[in-house]
Amino acid sequence: EETHFNFQYIIDYFASSEEKEAAKAPWAIDFETVQLLGGKVTYWDQNDTTVYEGMQYSHLELSDLNLNIGNIAIGEEVSMDIRHLSAADHSGLELDTLSGFLSIAPSGIFLDDAVIVTPKSTIHAHLGFETEQFSDYSHFNDAVAFNTTFQSSTFSLDDLGYFVPQFKTFDAIVNIKDGTLSGPLVALDGEGFDLIIDRSTAFKGGFYIEGLPNIDSTYFDLKIDKLTTSAYALEKLPLEAFTGSALDLPSEVDRLGMIRLEGDVIGYMHDLEAGIDVITQRGNIDADIHVIKDARDELNYVGDVFTQAFDIGGVLDDPSMGTVTAGMNIVGKGTDPNRIKAKLDGKIDQFEYNSYNYENIVLNSNITANKFSGILESTDKNIDFDFKGTVDFSKEQPVMDCVSEIRRVDLVALNFWDQDSVMEVSGVLDID
Repeated sequence: EETHFNFQYIIDYFASSEEKEAAKAPWAIDFETVQLLGGKVTYWDQNDTTVYEGMQYSHLELSDLNLNIGNIAIGEEVSMDIRHLSAADHSGLELDTLSGFLSIAPSGIFLDDAVIVTPKSTIHAHLGFETEQFSDYSHFNDAVAFNTTFQSSTFSLDDLGYFVPQFKTFDAIVNIKDGTLSGPLVALDGEGFDLIIDRSTAFKGGFYIEGLPNIDSTYFDLKIDKLTTSAYALEKLPLEAFTGSALDLPSEVDRLGMIRLEGDVIGYMHDLEAGIDVITQRGNIDADIHVIKDARDELNYVGDVFTQAFDIGGVLDDPSMGTVTAGMNIVGKGTDPNRIKAKLDGKIDQFEYNSYNYENIVLNSNITANKFSGILESTDKNIDFDFKGTVDFSKEQPVMDCVSEIRRVDLVALNFWDQDSVMEVSGVLDID
């Protein structure tokens, strides 16, 4: 049997009978002002025995209810000017004040020029919850569509946790300059958002999220016009609400400094595809990449990565290295340099090493835990050679097992020999 929302009963009770409707104009009741002090209101659908975290829409208990409303009209719909509303729900949510122009009808509940203040949040918005009938509120997640626009608002994720329980343990503050939400919670669309999280991560763009509140199966489509952050700020983001574990980034990410991202990210928390430009204090990266988290929580990735004068030495904290400009196809697993397994194919346009700028290097390689194996072809003017083999960088001095045809190597120009000498090498090198 379908549950009926109580407010529909009130509307139906006062409505004219079908026989009288043709003879009489629609009824209307008007009040100038209604005030309530220290009240208590309970709505409890006892047919719903589900236990929820946070707000339970089928069981609301409002206490310390203070209300001042005016210009009240009750007819086929209800409208009123809410001058002040404050209350506390048994879930723990506290409302210090709410004001705005409210209209209630089967088509939805709308609060224009809304101001909502809690102990941790201040929201300025147009709030709309679109429905087909009042009973839709008993199926809020999929039957009620948001039509909400924010302006200059500040809210705590702890407050949001009353409605999306995954956020309840986080106390981050979000400042929203602009943004519009539309659609039901299970298929939520966000456009034109301009916000700052905890004064350290700024986002401009939009999103589409399908599947809330079940995070594990939720699909994301994130449009990033501009995202500015850092490793420290990213680790503070409440991603644990989605992933189940806190974000722990390697020190190499911290050395990037401030990070700016632009592009698109789509998929699930465990299976994401990204086409993004990354601008950092160490240089720029363009990436089209697919990342999957496996059953062991390790990252598997495949895609194309392009760098432009990227300071790889600074990121790896290796003073012997400098910048690199390259285009690579990468298939790999893991992010820890001591455990990484990756296949790299592509071209290095320039790479600074040992104070020399290498140019025009093509490679097909495998990298595992500080070990390189594969093929290198260089047509640099001071190092013209082909290489096939392995190099182990885990020792103090690299250990090689390779065959190399050396057409020309100028060890002086490469800074491996005394600058006052002449040292060029050619021939076939076979090291085992």
